[in-house]
Amino acid sequence: MKKKQFEELLWKSFDKGLTLPEQNLLQKELERSAEFRSMQQEAIALRNSVRQSVQPDFAPAFADRVIRRLQEQNRQKSAWESFSISLPDSFRRVAYAGVAAFLLLVVYNIAEGNSLAVERLLGKENITIDRAYDPALHLYRDIKQ
Repeated sequence: MKKKQFEELLWKSFDKGLTLPEQNLLQKELERSAEFRSMQQEAIALRNSVRQSVQPDFAPAFADRVIRRLQEQNRQKSAWESFSISLPDSFRRVAYAGVAAFLLLVVYNIAEGNSLAVERLLGKENITIDRAYDPALHLYRDIKQ
């Protein structure tokens, strides 16, 4: 067994329970290798020293402050989530209003122009090259303004 695999199996034996085949494999490797036995002893000593170390003492009402801060973060998150949920609804309403206005314009242009041409539906004239460069039309437009 490789050293890396043994380390994973060793740490798993401390943190979680091992299955029966894993326990047998760990025992075989410990019996077979002095290096693995020393690794196990070092790991046990390290865990015991950490367990016996002094626990930090928190100030009074520390837990209350932590809980309050978490609740504030949740409230801020809730406000952002409600905004992100309402945003598509707002755009949907605007889209419906835009479609309704477009349909009203189309109906109005059809009623006024008696034509289904796209230019008439959108209220634009069909401009040809001749009309665009006609000096008489430009003169008429300039006088009209």
